[in-house]
Amino acid sequence: MHRLNYLDALRSGAMLVVVLWHVTGSWPAVQPLGPTTMSVIQWPMGLSRWSLVLFFMMAGYFGALLHARWGTARFVRDRLLRIGVPLLVGLVTIVPLTWLIIHRWSANAALFPEGALHLWFIYYVLLFYAAVLALPHLPGMAWLRRRLVTLLRSAVAVPVLAAITMALVLAAGLLPPAPAAVWAIPHPTLVAYYGAFFAFGALVQGSSGGMDLVGRRLGPNAALALAALVPAVLLRTGPLAAGPVWLVPTARGYLALAALCLLAWASTFTLCNLGRRWLAADRPALRYVADSSYWIYLMHLPLALVLILLIAPLGLPFPVAWLLVAALLFSILLGLYELVVRHSVVGKVLNGPRAPRGWGRRRPGNGRVPEGASG
Repeated sequence: MHRLNYLDALRSGAMLVVVLWHVTGSWPAVQPLGPTTMSVIQWPMGLSRWSLVLFFMMAGYFGALLHARWGTARFVRDRLLRIGVPLLVGLVTIVPLTWLIIHRWSANAALFPEGALHLWFIYYVLLFYAAVLALPHLPGMAWLRRRLVTLLRSAVAVPVLAAITMALVLAAGLLPPAPAAVWAIPHPTLVAYYGAFFAFGALVQGSSGGMDLVGRRLGPNAALALAALVPAVLLRTGPLAAGPVWLVPTARGYLALAALCLLAWASTFTLCNLGRRWLAADRPALRYVADSSYWIYLMHLPLALVLILLIAPLGLPFPVAWLLVAALLFSILLGLYELVVRHSVVGKVLNGPRAPRGWGRRRPGNGRVPEGASG
């Protein structure tokens, strides 16, 4: 199976950006930041809202691709192994350890979501994969894919998709969410919001033209993303989060949601265009980082909190301290990945077997679509 290098790079890049998001978002819970710093960091965090939605779109694309080629039985076995097993192990190891650190040393534990913490992301991906099994059997799929191709060839693809996503989120907002502590019951608005991107990826996979149709208009889409960033940040209601959980039913809340949906789709299309232009070649270093990204995501949160706690007493300016924590975090996790994970049973579960070669060395391609968290 041909490896789609730019999609693999975008998928892993999105996951690593989420890691940096968590480093930034966790910082005020450990070391309070001044109002000026908080007002500044919300802009790059707002712009990075593409990361989760892009990952869900890639998950839908690769999930539909693998199901079409493997069939139901192998697809279910593979997803339970590569997603279900790490999720289950993480819930009984990584999550309790992280909560122990939070309750012992965090100055504001309320900044962290209840339950599964960062693993909610993996949980939702696994739930969405169940929908992939039903997708080929739904009536009207061929017609829907043809309409989607027509839309993607038009100049209004991003605004229309943003409007559809907003409508889905508003409809889901009419459903009563479960208490925050009952994290295993999916939040309706998050299912609608991220499910829209997942479904889009799955539909694009089986359409004529596929991902080559996504993000065809770089300039207009980039301009839309930058224009939507301003209201998405300035009109935000509630804590800074990646999804529309804190929707306030006011004019300001609806405008903020519209800006969020437009920003998410425009930035996703922009990144797909840039990735297809600049990341299509097979680069061993990028492939290595892509393979390691799943491991890094699973393990990053407790280590990030410890590093912030260790760096905070030094009194460094926030940008310097943030760069130091990020550098140490990735260095440690990449080192552990190479030394104890990549060629172990853990690495086989996360990514499949890998040839015993060093970091960044060129090796013959195995011809497979990447089988990490979204593959």
